[in-house]
Parts: sequence; structure tokens; C-alpha cells
Amino acid sequence: MIEHYEFGSYIINGIRYQYDIKLYMDHVEEWDGREGHIIRAADIHDLVTFRPQAIVIGTGAYDRVRVEPDVEKELKKADIQLFKLPTPQAVQKYNELIKHGKKVCGVMHATC
Repeated sequence: MIEHYEFGSYIINGIRYQYDIKLYMDHVEEWDGREGHIIRAADIHDLVTFRPQAIVIGTGAYDRVRVEPDVEKELKKADIQLFKLPTPQAVQKYNELIKHGKKVCGVMHATC
């Protein structure tokens, strides 16, 4: 679960992360492979191979990150539900899905 989000940082399991993150249930990694404010299928391929029921994409505090159509196409093909929301709402959705016992992954842009 994501305990707290504010512009530029997250607290997860009591640890502060001050960068974009990838979430594999409760495992957290820095997400630094993205080019600009665009998410492509290649950016989430590792999450797809984890076989989650859903992937939550946080598009930034001000919803500035664009999700390319190939992401939706790949997730639909893999029968993985997609939620793409501004990061504050994405954090809430991620936590809600975890609370309901869903296998969830996520990518979250920390700033704009």
C-alpha cells in the first residue's frame, strides 16, 4: 500500500521515495526508463509479465503524462485491466484494489 503521496514523493512501508516508481504489489523500484512525459508499451512490459489483474498508471499530479495507445492495446490483449489517472487518484485506486485482494502493479509519475 502507498501510505502517502505528495508532489514529488511517496511513503511506502515507512520509506520515502522521491522519484517515479514502479510497484509490483508491495515491491517498489525506481522507474527511470521513461522518455519524456510519454508511456509506451515497452515501459510496462515487465509489469505485464508479472501477470497482474490490473495496472494503475499515475499520470502526474497535473495529469501531464500521456499514455500511448499501444499500452491499452497490450493490456487488453493480456486481459489486464488498466486505470490511468492523475497520480493522487491513481494512488487511491491502487490502494483500493490492494485492499480488495487484487493482484495489482503500478507506475507512478511523482511530479507534473
